[in-house]
Amino acid sequence: MDNNSNIINVKDYYENKNAIGDGITDDTAAIRRAIKIAKASGKAVYFPAGIYRYFPQAGLIEPIDDPENPQQYSKEGPALPISGNVTLLGDGMLKSVLYFEDEYGTGSAGIGGVDVCNLTINALGFNGSWGNNGNWSGGRDKARHLLGVTMLDGELRITDCRFSNSRYMMASIWRGKTAIVTGCQFDRSVADGIRLINFKRVIVANNNFSFINDDCIAVHVTDDTNPAVDDHSICISNNTITDSQGICALGAKNTVIEGNTLVRPHARAIAVGMDTPAISGAAQEGSQVPMNIIIKGNTVSDVFRGKVFAPDTGNIQQYIYIGGINLHTGSTTIPGKPINGKITPIEPYLYKSNLDINGSIYPGAFSITITENILTRTLPASSTLENNNSDFFYADYRYGNRYARNGPVSPKILHSDLNCTGINVIGTLTNLLISGNQLTNMGTSISVAVTGSLSLNSDSWNIKISNNTLHGFSEKGVYLNSKMAVEIQNCIFNGDPYFKKSNRLANGRWVAGTGAEHTCIHNNNTGNSVVHAAGNLFKNAASISQGSAFIWGADNKMMCLPAFSGGEAMNQGIMNFPSGWFSSVGVIIPTDCDPSSENFDAIKSVPGTSGASIPSSGIYYRGFYRRNLVISPITANGQSYYIRGWLRVTNGENHVLGTDWIEDRISIQ
Repeated sequence: MDNNSNIINVKDYYENKNAIGDGITDDTAAIRRAIKIAKASGKAVYFPAGIYRYFPQAGLIEPIDDPENPQQYSKEGPALPISGNVTLLGDGMLKSVLYFEDEYGTGSAGIGGVDVCNLTINALGFNGSWGNNGNWSGGRDKARHLLGVTMLDGELRITDCRFSNSRYMMASIWRGKTAIVTGCQFDRSVADGIRLINFKRVIVANNNFSFINDDCIAVHVTDDTNPAVDDHSICISNNTITDSQGICALGAKNTVIEGNTLVRPHARAIAVGMDTPAISGAAQEGSQVPMNIIIKGNTVSDVFRGKVFAPDTGNIQQYIYIGGINLHTGSTTIPGKPINGKITPIEPYLYKSNLDINGSIYPGAFSITITENILTRTLPASSTLENNNSDFFYADYRYGNRYARNGPVSPKILHSDLNCTGINVIGTLTNLLISGNQLTNMGTSISVAVTGSLSLNSDSWNIKISNNTLHGFSEKGVYLNSKMAVEIQNCIFNGDPYFKKSNRLANGRWVAGTGAEHTCIHNNNTGNSVVHAAGNLFKNAASISQGSAFIWGADNKMMCLPAFSGGEAMNQGIMNFPSGWFSSVGVIIPTDCDPSSENFDAIKSVPGTSGASIPSSGIYYRGFYRRNLVISPITANGQSYYIRGWLRVTNGENHVLGTDWIEDRISIQ
C-alpha cells in the first residue's frame, strides 16, 4: 500500500487479508476491512478490474433505517457496512464488479449504512444473484437492496455504474441535500431501480433501465423531516426505459420530467402526485400539494396493463398520470394516510371565500404543464384483425421473454391490456395546461377529473387543453369527469382513422344510435360546468360531443360528408353533431369517407367563408354563413342597405340566391 495515495486498493494486503476478485473467492472480509481503513484514513476504496464475490453476514445484526418497513430492523445488517464520507471507485461498470450472493440472505442489503455523510460511487458494477441456477425468488425476505443507505443530509453521486439482477430494489437511499445519478445501467430487478427519498435536489439523467418490475426511477418527498415550503427540486431527463415500470415522483414539487424514452412500460410510464390510489394500501406522501410540474418532450410507446407483469398493480394502465388530492372547503387535512396529516400553507394560494365559513381553502395541485409528449400504441393483441383473431403472446413480438417478478414470462396479451388512457389528471387542480402532445391509438386520449368540493370554486378551474393531436381513440378523445371550466382549443380529433370500431361500417358510416360509444369530447357533468371548444378539427368519430354545458367557439371544423336525407345513419365520417352546430360555429369540409371509393379521404370542396358574392360551386350545408368582402351601399325598390353576408338555407350543391342563399342585410336609415 502506498501511504501517500488517496485510494485504498482492495487487492492490497490489509490486516493480512486482500481481495482476490476472481469471481470464485469470498472477498467479503477483505472488502469490509478496506472500507473500514478507508473511513479512518479519509481515502477512497478502489476496486481494480475483477469480480468481487461477497455474502450476507449471518448473525451480524446491524440496523437498517427504513420507516416503511420497520420489521426489517431485527434482521441481519448489510454485507458491506459503510458510514461517514464514502467513495467507491472502479475501472468501469463491466470491469470492476461487486457480486452479491443475495440468495443466501434473509433481508440484508449488499452495501448499506445509516449514518453516511456523503457517498460517491463511480465506474463500478453491482450484481445480485437473482435468476442464478433458475432461482427467481425475491422480495423482502431476501436481500433488500444491492445498495441501501440512509444519509445525514449530505451529497449522493452515482455515475457510470451498473446495477443488475436484484432480488428486491437495486439502490434505495434516504435523505440528503443533493442526489445525482447519471450514466448508469439498471437491468433485471424485482422492485425499484433507483429510489431516492427526501432529497432536496435531485438529478437523474442519461441512464438506461430494462426489466425493472417496480418504478425504474422513484423519487419520494414525504416531508417528514423537511416541512419547509417549496424546498425541493427534481429533474429527471434523457433516460431510456425498456420493458419496465416507469418514472414515479410522489409528493413532487418543482419537478421537470423531460426527454425520456419509454418503450413497453407497464402500469404507468410517468406518474407524479401525492399518491398512487389504485394500489391497495398506498400512502399519501407529503404535506404540500403537487406544484410547479413540467412533463415535456417524453416519448412513450405501448403501455401494458400493470397486472400483466406485476399483479399487485392491478388494472392500472396510463401513459402519463397526475394524481392530486381531494381538498375540501373548511379543511386543512390531507385525506388518506399522510405522513403528518396537515397541509403546509403556501402563500398567496391560501385564501378564503364565501364557500368556506370555517377556515381557509387550499388550491390543490397547481401550475402543471404536460406538453410536447409523444404517446403511441404500436403493438397488436389477441383476437384482433391484425392477428387474424387468434391468441397472441408476448414472445410473439419477437422481443424474447420478459423478466417479471418471478422470472421470464410470456403472457397472453389482450386488447384490453394495451387499451390505455394517454394523459390522466385527477385531483383538486389549479392552472393545468395540456398542450402540443401527440397521442396515437389510445383508449381515452385525455382524461381530467377535478375532485373535492373545492371544484365548486371557479378559482380552481383554469384548465386548458390545446394544440394536441389525438389520432385514434377507441372510447373518448377528451373525457371530463367533474365540475370544471375547460378551454379546448386547436386540437385535432381523428377518432377512428383505421376503421377499427365495431359500430363503424365499411362504407364510412356508423350504426345509428351508437354515438355515445365513441365521442371526441365527453363532458360527464351536469350544472356548474363549462366547456369552451374553439378552433378544433374533427374527423372519423361517431359523435363530436356527449354531455351538456358546451360553449362552441368559432372556427371548429369537421371533415365528413353528412347526408342530405335519411338521418344520422347516412352520414359519412361523423354521425352525430352538436345541437345548433350548423347554425352557429361549425364549418363542414365535405370529405369522401368511403374506403371503397377511388377518391377516399379526398376533400370534395373547401367552403368559402368569405367572398364578394355567393359561391357558384361546392357543397354547402344549411346554417353556413359566408361573409361579404365588398360592402357598399345598395338602393333598390326605395330601400338602402348593405349586404353583410349570405346565409345558407339548404343542403347541397345548388347555388340560387333566394332559394339556397339569403342575403343578410343591414338597413341604411
